[in-house]
Amino acid sequence: GGVAYLFGGRDGGTVYADLWAYDLAADAWTELQPAGSPPAARFGHEATWVDGAGVVVFAGQAGSTFFNDLWAYDPAAATWRELPATGAVPIPRYGTCAALGPDGRLWISHGFTSDGTRFADTVAYDFAAGTWTEETPLADRPIARCLHGCWWTDDERFVLYAGQTTGVPALGDLW
Repeated sequence: GGVAYLFGGRDGGTVYADLWAYDLAADAWTELQPAGSPPAARFGHEATWVDGAGVVVFAGQAGSTFFNDLWAYDPAAATWRELPATGAVPIPRYGTCAALGPDGRLWISHGFTSDGTRFADTVAYDFAAGTWTEETPLADRPIARCLHGCWWTDDERFVLYAGQTTGVPALGDLW
């Protein structure tokens, strides 16, 4: 709708929990001051717009702490709220990818955690039920990785591209 949102991030050793709105037409940034408690400061998280929920933030890292929480910022109410999470809740992670599926669920895939373990999983969050569901294919799936991209195509395929894995600093594969 003409506004892009930016939450958190880092500058060297400083990790942020601030929220900014960029007005595309006015070419101007505004720092927002939502009511209530925001998600903890973090970087390496994912953020996606979800109709009916707002800006949804998942996962990330701050120092040695990794997150698997899910938050929504509602611009109309100017408030944050933590979303419920039951079912196959993903392990806390950084460097995952996230995309809103044609089924209305938030799909996340891969990433890594505090002990350096990289994942090869795919999990989807149902906003109506507040539940995570395991969606990892049993065969023919991408190797464990982090810092990659994913999206849904017009013909409803979940696509994953590139990233890093143990011993390989840059992958260029497409799944």
